[in-house]
Amino acid sequence: MMVKKRNFASIMWESFNKIQGVILVIIAISLAFIFWYFAPQKSISLSLALPIFIVLIFLIMTLINAAYISFQLSKPGIPKVILGKKPSSTIGKAKAICMLESSELFSYDSLVSFYYIENGNFEQLIGSGNVTNIQDDGKIQVVLEHVIEGQEDIVEKLTNNDKSLLSKTIVKPNLPRIFFDLISHGG
Repeated sequence: MMVKKRNFASIMWESFNKIQGVILVIIAISLAFIFWYFAPQKSISLSLALPIFIVLIFLIMTLINAAYISFQLSKPGIPKVILGKKPSSTIGKAKAICMLESSELFSYDSLVSFYYIENGNFEQLIGSGNVTNIQDDGKIQVVLEHVIEGQEDIVEKLTNNDKSLLSKTIVKPNLPRIFFDLISHGG
């Protein structure tokens, strides 16, 4: 499922609704009408200044909320694993293939690390691999090539597309130093 990008107008409308903008506008217009009807004057009076002040407060609150939403949307997150399968025999040392959601953090042929979330929040390193494809729809294909000893059962469940395991698997766009230590020691 492709994530719909939100534009500034939709963020402003969401912010407007979140701060109950419709109610504030109705209150401001009602106050302006009441003050105008009961105390019409030629100079700018409280009857005009108060509704303008309320509208300005509502506008400032909307802009602050829209800025906060825009900031939250600008932070890239780690994409979820949406599919796991066994690799074909033509893919070298591959132990598993995974499909990830779209993310700007990953690029073609970059190194990645695989983690499994244990006990709700502890990330256990499973292994490493690389990005093999970024599809036209933005989804990312990654291959798990090097498995940490003792993690084979998790990889087996991953290749069987175990939904409960997929939700507990994380693929990060970096490689921990342990793999460099293994390479330098011939492991």
